[in-house]
Amino acid sequence: MMKNEEEDHGIPALIALALVAGIFYVGFTLAGRGTSGVIVGTISAFLIGGPIANVIMNLSHMRALQASIAGGTFNVRELTKLKSAANGSPLVRRTMNEALVAFRPRVEHAMGLPEVGRRAELLALVNEATLKRQSALAAGARDHTDPAWAAAAACETWVQILVLGDQSDRAAAEEFVRDLSA
Repeated sequence: MMKNEEEDHGIPALIALALVAGIFYVGFTLAGRGTSGVIVGTISAFLIGGPIANVIMNLSHMRALQASIAGGTFNVRELTKLKSAANGSPLVRRTMNEALVAFRPRVEHAMGLPEVGRRAELLALVNEATLKRQSALAAGARDHTDPAWAAAAACETWVQILVLGDQSDRAAAEEFVRDLSA
């Protein structure tokens, strides 16, 4: 994955660098090629080229993050950690089971809606699960071994995969939910 991320950012970085250099050269040339040209070129590059280069790199990072999330890299790893926590603690497993069983009818209802309504309903479910996870953190939860945090994270991760994941990620999420709902 690291190699792909480096390759994904290489071209935008070169474009950003060329843009800043080009803006410097224009300022340098317009102000005369002496000391004042260097000053104007440098200021132009920082004031104009810098923010534009920053936008180019931010867009590149966002695209890589979206690909990472959509590819399930983070969410599938999260499911693995949650499953391990459930296998290590009967209380965590039971709490996750209860949360997933209670959440399932609402997820199934959302999945039956047309595309626009489905996405909106699933995002509302993600937000609800996120708030529950954050509440568990505020109450002192620290990781996957806390039953309340793990239950909320299981619901949150499952629905995030339904919104953003590809087919193999969705299959992994459904297997996770089936296993922990049994």
